[in-house]
Amino acid sequence: MDFNLDTKNLENLIQLPIYTVAIQMNMNNYSFEILTNYKFVASNKETALKIAASMLNKLIPFLKVYYDTNAKELTIRIKDNYYFNCVELRNFEIFDESQCNLVSNRTRFNPAINCNCYSFVTKEQFYEHLESVHNNKTHTHRIAFEALGYGIALINSDL
Repeated sequence: MDFNLDTKNLENLIQLPIYTVAIQMNMNNYSFEILTNYKFVASNKETALKIAASMLNKLIPFLKVYYDTNAKELTIRIKDNYYFNCVELRNFEIFDESQCNLVSNRTRFNPAINCNCYSFVTKEQFYEHLESVHNNKTHTHRIAFEALGYGIALINSDL
């Protein structure tokens, strides 16, 4: 089989940014992002966000995410699918009321939209905090997380 490739167009395609969908997982005051190994090419961030938005409902049904208090770690169940088979976790955040500035310039802000209320933490700190808060408050050993939003992550960061 003979393929006639236009190398100039191929070079342009290779130089396009490669993205993945970042799925924001949330449970009450705790959140983190999941990156799958699903990759797509987009010419710019705006186009990448549109592609990610269209893919979100296709990716979410294959994920089941919970914190297992017995194992003391997040458990990610991935159903067989065409799009991805592994994930990476990043950007662990905890809502921290002590960091909120509720009164500013005579205007009362909703703490849910005040970015200063969220603290980025390590995965270990995230786990420790989940354990301390939920240790005696729940009879279940699984704390479920749900998809709350999405974003994009640039994979080939050299562009």
